[in-house]
Amino acid sequence: MKKILLVTNSLYEYRYSIYSDFINLFYEKGYEFKIVLIEDNKSKTVQTKDNINFIKIHSGYKSLKNCLDKENPEVVISFIIPSNKMLWYLFFYTINNKIFNITWTHGVNLQDPKNKIKGVMYKIIHVFSSAIILYSVNEKKYIAKEYLKKTFIANNTINFKNIPDIKESKELIKKNHQIDYKKTVLFVGRMQARKKIEVLIDIFKESRYNEFGLVIVGPGFDNHYSKLIEGQKNIQYLGAIYEDYKINSVFKSADLFCIPGTNGLGINQAMYWGLPCLALNVKHSPEIVYLVNGETGYILGTKNELSDKIYELLENDDLRNKMSLKAKNKIRKEASIEAMFEGFLNACNYVLKDVRPN
Repeated sequence: MKKILLVTNSLYEYRYSIYSDFINLFYEKGYEFKIVLIEDNKSKTVQTKDNINFIKIHSGYKSLKNCLDKENPEVVISFIIPSNKMLWYLFFYTINNKIFNITWTHGVNLQDPKNKIKGVMYKIIHVFSSAIILYSVNEKKYIAKEYLKKTFIANNTINFKNIPDIKESKELIKKNHQIDYKKTVLFVGRMQARKKIEVLIDIFKESRYNEFGLVIVGPGFDNHYSKLIEGQKNIQYLGAIYEDYKINSVFKSADLFCIPGTNGLGINQAMYWGLPCLALNVKHSPEIVYLVNGETGYILGTKNELSDKIYELLENDDLRNKMSLKAKNKIRKEASIEAMFEGFLNACNYVLKDVRPN
């Protein structure tokens, strides 16, 4: 059985169950899949809540070399930012030892795509990678034409299998959270300048929104934001909610989802619950690919346009319900674990069957 190692220096909690499923899915295809986590601790194997054994190694060249020598993989997938020196050592090691290297990447730094120094680093990665895995088709524009043949798409997602079945009705959930509005728009995310929560707060200060509510969830809601919503009866901050059942019940209770600024995986969760999504046309994370203008939501150019579309969808039940169904169908089809895995499998099959190591 051929061995595939995913080497990463960061492990987001939502990816635990994704990797768990990948282990099983790769096994079904005849591959052994393992995750190597580079951390500042002594080498050991870590047991996660999903019962996956992560190989945990100290952040150092010797530790990484010893791990790779021991595991002796046919393929190494790297999920390390280009500024990390370990990535370059990993590249050198795979090339020197004739191991296929696959880079899982955005293609560029999405928040700073015109940075020339970073651009050069990414181009070197593109050249020397046996294959490239992108988070969405949107990032293909950052890959030179000659490297598109070895580029594959693995739509980034969360594991919908972990989303609990919420039995309570929307009305009961709203009552439990004291959400007493005709319809609600939900914002879920960390309070950061790039998410532009102030835009949404300003919109809900318009008189035509008096019957509608804005519900805000997420950490970082400090005195600055508290003052912005002071005296606003139609804006409610529920705090930072981390418990799965509770946060998903809040999603179920809403009618629309809106982060005016940079969007990420919140889109996946919102569309899973059938919420049309709205955002401004700014630099977004790859998950914006699921937001299809006029189908699953809207991407608008100005605050006024955003306000008008939010209001239209809140007032127009038929339009909102049609978008809700399209959003739910699209995300469950295109952002399933199986769809994400297909991109990884295609990349691995490509290098193992069609090319030689560098």
